[in-house]
Amino acid sequence: MVCYQQQLQAEFNRMHPELQISEQRIADQYRVIMRNNLILESRLNNIKQEVEREISQANSETVLGDNNQRNQEDNAELRDNLIRELRRAL
Repeated sequence: MVCYQQQLQAEFNRMHPELQISEQRIADQYRVIMRNNLILESRLNNIKQEVEREISQANSETVLGDNNQRNQEDNAELRDNLIRELRRAL
C-alpha cells in the first residue's frame, strides 16, 4: 500500500507541481472516490478497458523490440491517462 501511495503522489505532483498535498491526503481522496462509488460503474469499466488496451499495446510493442525508454514513456502516458480519466469522471 505504501508504494502505491508514493506512486500516486509522485504522479499527482508531476502533473500539479503548484499544489502541495500530502501523500496521505491523496490516498484518502482516492479511497473515498472508490469506496463511495463517485464514479459510475460504466465509466469505471470504460477506463479499465482503455487502460488494459493501452497496456496490451505497450506490451506487444515490447515484444517487437521497442527500447526501454519508449516503454517507460508509454507507462507514464498510461498513468497520466488514467489520472486524467478519473478526474474527468468526477
